[in-house]
Formats: sequence, C-alpha cells, structure tokens
Amino acid sequence: MGERTAATPDAHAGWGMQHGRVLDAWGLVLTLDVARQVRRWRVEEECSWRVVAARADATWGTDTHGNQLFGEDLCRESARMLGENPNDEAWN
Repeated sequence: MGERTAATPDAHAGWGMQHGRVLDAWGLVLTLDVARQVRRWRVEEECSWRVVAARADATWGTDTHGNQLFGEDLCRESARMLGENPNDEAWN
C-alpha cells in the first residue's frame, strides 16, 4: 500500500461528525446541501469528477485545483449521504 498524502486521502477519513461527514484530507464538511449540489453537478449536469472538484473549489473554498480524486471522493460520499449507490451508472 502507498503512503497517504494530501493527493491520495484515506477513503474512510472523517466519518462521524454530528452535523455532516468531513472529507478531512480535503477540508470540506459534507452536509445534505453540499451532497445535493454535488448530485446536481454530477448526475443532472453530467460533470466529470475534475469539474465537480473545480466547482467545489469555487463554491466552498476548497483548494484542490480541480483534483480528480477529490471529485471522485466527493461524489462517492455525496451519493452515500443521499442514500444512493455511488456505483450506479448516473454517478459514474
């Protein structure tokens, strides 16, 4: 296994916040409002993971420079928060 870095966060980082899930390595608290917006971008507008990350950076002040891994993590955790399967075609 590779070493965990800011560019390759642990997939299980940050679970258990009372008011939302934290994507610790990325510095974002995932709330229902955030998850719903991510769903709009990914599922309804069919944005790539990189575009989702860039929009999240612009919207919530994360500083990932549109990192594709951040976009993927954000989509996966948003789907889960909304009770959806992140492996469904709409999310992938």
